[in-house]
Amino acid sequence: MTGTFHIKNFDRLQHYKDRSPPWIKLYNGLLDDYDFGRLPDATKAHLIAIGLLASRHNNKLPLDADWLGKRINATQAVDLDGLIKSGFVVPDQDCSNAIAECLQDAMPEREGETQVETETETPSLRSGAPKKRKSRRSLPENFPEASDLAWAKDYWLKRGRADLCTLIGEEIEKFRDHHAGKLTASADWPASWRTWARNAIKFNNGGHNGRANGQKSRGPTALDKSLSALASLHSRHGASDAGCREESEEAEGRRDY
Repeated sequence: MTGTFHIKNFDRLQHYKDRSPPWIKLYNGLLDDYDFGRLPDATKAHLIAIGLLASRHNNKLPLDADWLGKRINATQAVDLDGLIKSGFVVPDQDCSNAIAECLQDAMPEREGETQVETETETPSLRSGAPKKRKSRRSLPENFPEASDLAWAKDYWLKRGRADLCTLIGEEIEKFRDHHAGKLTASADWPASWRTWARNAIKFNNGGHNGRANGQKSRGPTALDKSLSALASLHSRHGASDAGCREESEEAEGRRDY
């Protein structure tokens, strides 16, 4: 077999772009790939090792099973036909001068070099392009914006908490101080603000003692009952002392008479 091949969707396994990296990414979603699961165990191991080898050669390797077996130190024959049929390995169309080109190793990547990783989903070697999550960012300088404040006011008014609308400046300060102090990074700051606005109803008394309008008042607490009992006891003792004084004065009057 002549010519070259590449591993399908190999760019998503690369952490460093256009260089020979010290390592590549291997997603655990590969375990859920039906075609990968049907490969013989030895071929699965060969595919992973070929992926490492491909990272050294710009993902262009010769269609030579013997050469591949030597380079990956395989103890069993490499089944290139099986990998091609399963779709993990794709023969290249233009093979002119490709074999000599792919055998030239690129400059190896230094271990200390780093690059921000942008892949977030779990693609397999054969899957399509993964969806990317929004990147997290620190708190914007002018956040929350007018639309965010309007949402909070509307939410509070619908729940009978007009008092929070007058205190929205304090809520903004608390929100910003909280996230600035924690160095929070969020992928969706408007959503973070909406959560804060919802919690403000629970954590801000706002003249309602923590209750929305129309909510029934709580009964007396244990502390209220204890204070009431002490006041009653004090009142009874006061009345008893007054009675004793009156009886004593009457007795003294009779003696004088």
